[in-house]
This record gives sequence, C-alpha cells and structure tokens, in this order.
Amino acid sequence: GIVSQTVTTINVETLYNSMQSKLDDFYTEKQGQFIAWFNLIQGLLEGDYVANLASEVLELQNNQDTVFKTTGVDDNVKLKTVIDNFLAVASDNMRMTVKVIGDLFSCQNAINLNGVDYALVFGGKGTNRKITVDFSRCATIDSSLPIYADSQAEIIGLKFNCTGNNPAITSNGARIEKSIINGTTGAITGTHAIAKDCKLKAVCTVDVDRVKTINCGGYFENCDMVAEQRSDTAVAGNTYGAFAVYADSLDFPLNIVGGSAIAHIKTSSQNEAIGIYVAPYNTGIVLNVKSCRVAQTVKTGMKQTESIKLKSGYRSVIGCALFQEA
Repeated sequence: GIVSQTVTTINVETLYNSMQSKLDDFYTEKQGQFIAWFNLIQGLLEGDYVANLASEVLELQNNQDTVFKTTGVDDNVKLKTVIDNFLAVASDNMRMTVKVIGDLFSCQNAINLNGVDYALVFGGKGTNRKITVDFSRCATIDSSLPIYADSQAEIIGLKFNCTGNNPAITSNGARIEKSIINGTTGAITGTHAIAKDCKLKAVCTVDVDRVKTINCGGYFENCDMVAEQRSDTAVAGNTYGAFAVYADSLDFPLNIVGGSAIAHIKTSSQNEAIGIYVAPYNTGIVLNVKSCRVAQTVKTGMKQTESIKLKSGYRSVIGCALFQEA
C-alpha cells in the first residue's frame, strides 16, 4: 500500500510535564481567586455580622407561623387554645405568629383569667415563648368584654370596639401596633404597654367618674389618643371629666412620642378636661412627651383645664403643641 506518514514515537514524560504545568497554572490562578473571595467574606462576617447572622438563623429556626380561620362557633375560645398550647412549653424562646382570618363573632363567650372575664386572652403563661397575633385580615371585633394581653404577646392590626363599661384592653407589657381600639371608660389600662401607630379612643355616655383613654405607663409612638365625656348627668363639684392620658399610681415610665392627646367634655358641670395627667406612685418615675399635639376643651366653670399635669416625679416636654379649644 501507500504510506503517507510514518508513526512518530510520543514522549510520555514530556506530555505529562506539559499537562501538569497547565494544571499547576490553573490551580494557582483559581486558588488565588478563592482566597481573595474567602478573605472578602470573612471580613464581612467579622464581629457583629457573625452575631447578627447567627441571630437571624436562630430566629428563622425558632419562628412558627399558623393561620386561624374563624368558623363562627366559639372562635375566641378556640383561638385561646391554639395560643395556650404553644405558650405552655417553657423549654425554649420560640415565637409563633398567628394570622386570624374571618370574623370573630362569638367573643361574648367569657374567658376567665384570675377571676376576670375577657373576650380574648393573649399570654398569662409566664414562659419564655412569645406570640404575634395578626388581625390585619380579621373584621372589626365587637364585645362587651375586654381583652387581656401581657409581655408574651404582640398584637397587630386589631380593630376592637369594647361596649362594656370597662377599658377595652388590660395590658401588662403587651406590644400593640397599627390597631384601632375603642372603649367606653378607657382604651388601655394595666401596668404598661408598648403601642405604635394606633388610634385609641374612649367615648363615655354614662355617669362615671373619669374617662381615661390611657391609664398605664409604657411607650406610645404616633398614637392618637382621644377621651370624650358625653354624659350630661354629671353633678357639679365632682371630679367628672375626660383625660386622654391618666396615669395614677404609676410604676413605669411613660413616654409619648408624636401623635396626639385630646380631651373633650360636653357640659360645664364636668370639672376636668386634661390632655395628660400623671400621678406616679414612685416619685422617680419620668414622664417624657415629645412632638405630641395636646389639647383639651375649655368650658366656663370647669375646675381644671390643663394640657399636661404632673402631680409628682419628673417631666420632660419637647416640641409639643399645646392647645385649649372652646
């Protein structure tokens, strides 16, 4: 036959060395790129970044979400059962978010806690677990019974009308955000509350001593607080009146930032209309009010018409607008 080319002997060692050299160059290049990337990430994750990342991972592990859909039958009792079953475990710091969807029609069923009947109860278990109850997709709740919430609870988007002759919410450290709370003699009472972006109102049409929209310590940011006494049966000389904030025997500091505190009355026989009144049990308790609109109605013959009155303790008022309205 015809031979076009003779077979050339391949030098295996030369081929190996050539391939190894290329691999070494590739390895060196990629190793340098990896080290540069690793050093960058390590720098980003040093100090607080590591703690924050670990905290976020732990929070994701510890959070649980659940949806509670109302049925129209004993919903307030069923919701309490769901919450209590979670809060009763004391071995960890987990948080559960409950999203309530629908209408809580059956809140007239009394839930008794420490001898007091409530429409809804959030907390009261004394464990390390926390709950967030989101009412953003729940209709307005009407009940003659109040709500109880403590430091285990965070309430978001609640729309609540308490028609009974009592404050709407008893709070012992609860967080309340983006909620509308209406009561007769008051909106929030208890030891203290942390409220943000809320509308809080007390409108009374019966003969009671004082209407107190807020009657506790705590922190209130961008909250509109209104007290109205509409009864015309009050006896002249008594202490009938309206207080947007009335904190008597206060054991917790009271901080009000932004928002408004407004007191209205109907007749001159009601003696007091005061925007913010504080009488601390502990004289070292501090009242801080900043950038808040404080106003009260003025009636001829009234005993007191004051924007802010502090019976004892310390007061700080910064950048507020104080009004008297006829």
